Amino acid sequence: MTHKFMTFEQYLQGEGVSLLTLRGYLADVRLFTEWFGKRRAKAFAIETFSADDVSEYRQYLQDEMDFKASTISRKLASLSVFSRWAMQTNQLGVNPAEHVKSPRWLDQQEQAAWIAAIERDVQQASSRWYVTRCRDASIILFMLHSGLRLSEALSLELEDARAESILVQRANGNRERRVPLDAEARKVLRAWLAVRPPDRSPFIWAAVDGIVKERAVQQVLNRYARAAGLMEFPADVLRHTFARNLVKAGMGLEEIAALLGTANLKSMQSYVTDPHNQENFECR
Repeated sequence: MTHKFMTFEQYLQGEGVSLLTLRGYLADVRLFTEWFGKRRAKAFAIETFSADDVSEYRQYLQDEMDFKASTISRKLASLSVFSRWAMQTNQLGVNPAEHVKSPRWLDQQEQAAWIAAIERDVQQASSRWYVTRCRDASIILFMLHSGLRLSEALSLELEDARAESILVQRANGNRERRVPLDAEARKVLRAWLAVRPPDRSPFIWAAVDGIVKERAVQQVLNRYARAAGLMEFPADVLRHTFARNLVKAGMGLEEIAALLGTANLKSMQSYVTDPHNQENFECR
């Protein structure tokens, strides 16, 4: 079947989403089209779908339905996937949901859904792909629990790892720092090293052709986000989430900045703002 004649449900099946996630996407899109019919007093037509519709719908979910931020994010994520299908089937020329903002960090509910999606993916992996899925899962879970940048995580070598810390030698400005690992980060690292194939690569997370590529990790992140019913987000959201979790646990900003390897304390102030108002968030 060509993309042109592929229904949205068939597209989702081709993406390999779980039955529960598929049903969630369809329900979210159905809710949007019902809202559209009532608000516009006419049936939804995909060729007229616009960014204004997305913006007004988001306002409706927030102001009239009073949904939580995580629920709104999930429903808008469904519209983003729906728009991608419409473009691939030549029903839309642009993505109306393209500029819907991704989360600046994941709240506790979003983290739980995302981690559950990762665990399901590893558990359901065939024997052929099991080690690869374990590697991909361990990279992003390690980032969540260590606060490392994606480039830093992928550059780690076996000799950099100790029982309770990791040596980051390739941070911004080539500054070296030793990062203590919490129990979850140590657990993730131990689990990966237990199944890591023996080879001559010095990197903790190795690929057939050497180091794992950042682009490949981002694709994995996107797949897990869709499986969890979340909006796709860039890898640095994991770093932001790590910092936000530490703030909520009561750690001081200077200590968090040291863990992150950043000297910009001004940017750290955004971690203590209301999580529903994250417009000025920035931490690199």
